[in-house]
Order: sequence, then structure tokens, then C-alpha cells
Amino acid sequence: AITAGYKQVYGELHAGKAGLQYFPEYYNSGVAAGIIRVNHIELRNLQTSLCYVTMIKEQEVIITSVSVSGVLRKACQTINTIKNLNYEV
Repeated sequence: AITAGYKQVYGELHAGKAGLQYFPEYYNSGVAAGIIRVNHIELRNLQTSLCYVTMIKEQEVIITSVSVSGVLRKACQTINTIKNLNYEV
């Protein structure tokens, strides 16, 4: 769904340049947070395209970017501590 949203906004060419990668092994279902890897040049485009993703597996969703890191280990630490953050929806 995230790739489809990205392609909807920026097309196939940018989707290929972005190099989107998902890490299901780092998904934290307790706080519904995960890690998406993207080329740093396409980061802002990815964040924008997340607004267009409204459904995943017939369930309404709102996807937000909570943190950005250039190091996978640091991103994993953020995912594990995210439950301590208080976000208003």
C-alpha cells in the first residue's frame, strides 16, 4: 500500500529511484510502528506520499513519520522506545 501510494503521487520512475524497503522483522505491533528504508534524496517525497495511503488490507489507517535516522540500529531503538511518546491524534 505504501509503494502504491508513492507510485500514485510520483510515478514508477521515482519509485525506482527511491529504493523503498520494508523491514517486517522490525515491526512493533504493540505500538503499530515499523521501519521503511528510502534513498535520502527521496525522503520528503516518501513522507508526502504517506498522506495518500488511507487503507491497508481494507482497514483505515493514518501513517506518519515519527523519526528519521541514517542508521538502522538507531531506528530500531526508536521503535522500541516509541511507546513512551505521547501523541495526540
